[in-house]
Amino acid sequence: MQNALVPAYQVAKPLLTMQVHYSKTTEQFLLAAKQAELSTLQQLSSSTQVVTGISELIHQLQRERGISNIYLASHSEHYSKERTVQLKQTLISEQQLRVILSEHYLPVTLRSGASRLMHGISLSLQGLDNLVALRSLITEQKLTPLQCTEAYCRLISSLLNLVADVAEGAGEPQMTRLLVALFNLMQAKEHAGQERAWGAMGFASGQFDPNICERLQQLQATQEQQLHLAQSLVDIYLENLFQTEHVQGKTEFVQLRKLIQQLSDGTAVAPVLCEVWFDMASERIDQLYTLEQQVLKHLNSQAQQKLAEGEQAMQQHRQQLRALSERTSKPEHPSSLLFDPSQPGLFGSILQPAMAAFTKEGTDLHRTFYDLLQEQAQHIQQMQQQLQDAKQALIAQKQIDRAKLLLMQQSQLSEQQAYRQLQQLAMHSQQSLAVVAATVIETHTKHK
Repeated sequence: MQNALVPAYQVAKPLLTMQVHYSKTTEQFLLAAKQAELSTLQQLSSSTQVVTGISELIHQLQRERGISNIYLASHSEHYSKERTVQLKQTLISEQQLRVILSEHYLPVTLRSGASRLMHGISLSLQGLDNLVALRSLITEQKLTPLQCTEAYCRLISSLLNLVADVAEGAGEPQMTRLLVALFNLMQAKEHAGQERAWGAMGFASGQFDPNICERLQQLQATQEQQLHLAQSLVDIYLENLFQTEHVQGKTEFVQLRKLIQQLSDGTAVAPVLCEVWFDMASERIDQLYTLEQQVLKHLNSQAQQKLAEGEQAMQQHRQQLRALSERTSKPEHPSSLLFDPSQPGLFGSILQPAMAAFTKEGTDLHRTFYDLLQEQAQHIQQMQQQLQDAKQALIAQKQIDRAKLLLMQQSQLSEQQAYRQLQQLAMHSQQSLAVVAATVIETHTKHK
């Protein structure tokens, strides 16, 4: 047994006699940490292409949904040619997104949250696989405008969830903020599309009942909240782009909104206004899409800039390590984890002045390897805090959605009723929707 210990001692002895400040393995892991950060930026740069493809397809699906509604409501008399053209445009965007997804995510690489993201992609693709069947039912007039709208909404919702997943796994604070802003902008645009659908159905039927008017009011309020949140998350470069006309629409569209609310008592309205409403609502959605494209352009630009900065930081890291290894004069007592008072040590101990002075010895004149480690640690800690702040809006939205689903399942409520109940709880308790949603989720978990 004694002989077995000798080789280990002989290996350890040089480390005790030589001034070894860091081993080659330690250096490799420090570089690996920096390389992991660079890999995250590389993946993020590629992910912006995915989000761009999703944005384009969602926009085409929204146009197809609106045109299909008019086509169904008019019993094939209106928008037949426009629908044929739109189906071809949607197909082009769909094929482009399929190529992007395959190139970016297949074969599957090891990354955090990959399983959930892959499932989300497969769910969306399965919906796209069955678009042909949906379109056939529309052509044959076998669906109502409401059924048609709901089918497209489910598909678009699954694609929006992919954007949320990309934002959640971004791993870089500024890019995460931009992605969450984009997600909220895309959600606002989708709710604008749903507002267009409900408004078109009301005009087409010749009257607006109170339920449709209430849905339209809720959609308008939700859009305002999402657009405000998006504006608060973007940087100064984009903030001025969120002008009133971009987010609210032209004066004529605002007037049509007011007209609908005046018709909530069931007063008859000329169905011919359906196409006027559709055109005005579509123009506003196109304005939101233009804004969305500007955010995407800035997002792509920032991704490339962050990647370039990451590559430069990696190069500087290597140069600093090379300079340390080539240095001839080294401190007798280099700073290290062993004598760092900021690191956890003996529980309840108090740092002695002499020890504090010892930990600083030599560091004023000589930059050490441990300085690099500390800088990296501070950088990572700062990044994590900023990431948490950037994701807070996304986390809050997910909590609200989950709370809505729980209320729908427990009390057999519609989504509209569940959301209204959350709003009432928030108003009575004078708390935010996110806080109320968290309470609903916690209560459900306890009683489960």
